[in-house]
Amino acid sequence: MKFKRHKYGAKKVNKYGKKFDSMLECFFFEKLVANGITFEFQRKEVLQGKFRHNDKAVREVAMYIDFVVTHNSKIYFIDTKGFFTDIARLKYKMLTHKLFMQGKDFDVMFIKNKKEAENIALLMKSITQNLG
Repeated sequence: MKFKRHKYGAKKVNKYGKKFDSMLECFFFEKLVANGITFEFQRKEVLQGKFRHNDKAVREVAMYIDFVVTHNSKIYFIDTKGFFTDIARLKYKMLTHKLFMQGKDFDVMFIKNKKEAENIALLMKSITQNLG
C-alpha cells in the first residue's frame, strides 16, 4: 500500500488497482466487497451543465460520489467524508435538489469513521438481500 497526504490530512491509498482518496474510503470499499454488495465506485454526477455566457465558457459543476448502491429503483449515494467543506455541503444540496426534481427515490449518506462504515455496510447488505 502506498500513501500520500491529502490537504485535509487524509492518506491517499492505491490498492486493488484503484486510487482511494482516504483510508476510510478504502475500508468501506472492502466492507462492501466482503458483503457481496454491488455498487458503482466514484460516480460522476453533473450538477449543472456547462454553458456559454457573453462568449465565455462556464464550466460544468460536477462531483464524484464515492459509492452508489442501487436496489429496487432506490439509489443510495454514500460518501466518506472525514472533513466537510462548505463547497462539499453546497454540492450535496445541489445533488439532493437535482435528484428530487427528477423524482428519484434516493438517500444520501455520509460516513465519518470506521464504525459508521461498518454499520452502513451492514445496512446495505440487509437492504440488498431484502432482510430489512
